[in-house]
Amino acid sequence: MVLRNYIKITSGAVIFLLIAFLFSCEKLKIINCSECTVKEPDEIYLEIKIDPVILGTEITLYEGNLEDSVIYYRFLVYSKVAYYKVPLNRSFTLTAKYTIDGKTYVAVNSVLPRIVYETEQCTEPCYYVYDKTINLRLKDLK
Repeated sequence: MVLRNYIKITSGAVIFLLIAFLFSCEKLKIINCSECTVKEPDEIYLEIKIDPVILGTEITLYEGNLEDSVIYYRFLVYSKVAYYKVPLNRSFTLTAKYTIDGKTYVAVNSVLPRIVYETEQCTEPCYYVYDKTINLRLKDLK
């Protein structure tokens, strides 16, 4: 009887700790030390991935949410990857407008580039920018 209660208490505590660890707010980040900088950046380059089949794609960069309709910049892309400089810690929504066989498709995605000061993973303390890549490629069209 006492052993059963001990097993219930122990298993309950283990399950609680496992759930608390899995749903904790702190995300573990794997940092590429070659992309770190000693000086804190004010701006970074967003890496925008475009569908490689359709070139001449119109990209619209919105500050904040799409429904706010605050256009930050608009440009055409003729390659698989484009880069655009934006300030840190600001939310951006991007759209890519594709025209295929007379039909128009719009890919939408959001990004919030942020920075972390890393002191343990690299040889010397540095600033690392994360969430700076955005995917605007199309899924299979059928």
